[in-house]
Amino acid sequence: MPFFLCLIQKIIPRLVSLNKSKYIYQTNEQTILHMEAQTQENKQLNERFIGEMMNQLGGHRFLVMTGSKPLYKDTTSANPLISLKLARNTSKATHLKITYNRSLDLYEMKFIRIHGRNMTTVKECAGLYSDMLQTTFTSVTGLLTQF
Repeated sequence: MPFFLCLIQKIIPRLVSLNKSKYIYQTNEQTILHMEAQTQENKQLNERFIGEMMNQLGGHRFLVMTGSKPLYKDTTSANPLISLKLARNTSKATHLKITYNRSLDLYEMKFIRIHGRNMTTVKECAGLYSDMLQTTFTSVTGLLTQF
């Protein structure tokens, strides 16, 4: 009889541990699915932020009046980013990166000049509110965003 008790004491914890690992696997799978859903929601939210960013700059009219072309948008990071190729301007900047800091509700504009393999920052403006985007762009580049 002690042999059977010993055997049962060894087998039952293994069965419990197998059930626990199955439960852990199921919860990990649910967590992964939940994380994928959150990243999908984050991408959609960042898409909306980028669209709103362009609207605050002036939308399609901004692109037409300044001759800018959208190059890249990053929707995967915590802070959405849009990169524009600029037309010739007084600051000699060729590219513009606009980043929206969601936690502070502020924008950062970075005017960059790329010539060959050299990349230099012409001007960096941080801590901008949405109504300051157009005036900052006009003051740095000299290009008008509206009539």
